[in-house]
Amino acid sequence: MTSNEEKVRAAIAEQAGEWFVANDEEPLDAQESAALAAWLKTSPVHVEEFLGVSAIARDLKEARTDPEYTLEAVLARARAEGGSPVQPLWPRVVDAVRGGTSRRWLTAAAATAACTVLSLGLLLK
Repeated sequence: MTSNEEKVRAAIAEQAGEWFVANDEEPLDAQESAALAAWLKTSPVHVEEFLGVSAIARDLKEARTDPEYTLEAVLARARAEGGSPVQPLWPRVVDAVRGGTSRRWLTAAAATAACTVLSLGLLLK
């Protein structure tokens, strides 16, 4: 991926995060829901990044209740490892999200196709 593509992808990921937070804080009104739908329809990359943010949020909620990931446990492991405690996170997050999106993308596409067929069937009745 070129530097420009990385910048575009990072901007889309940031927008996805903003949409996720807005949607998670409180239900979106009709205008906001329409804007989110339009944003998602812009590109499959928008959908992929939004699903990626959703997956990270879900995983963080699960990790929050795992005793292995309490603040004390994480700090103890960091102190025990020594060396430089700072490691780049973003490449690992992107790799993890991209590794699992193909099945999620297919599921989302199949659900969208099914809704479209059902909608058309109801309209034609």
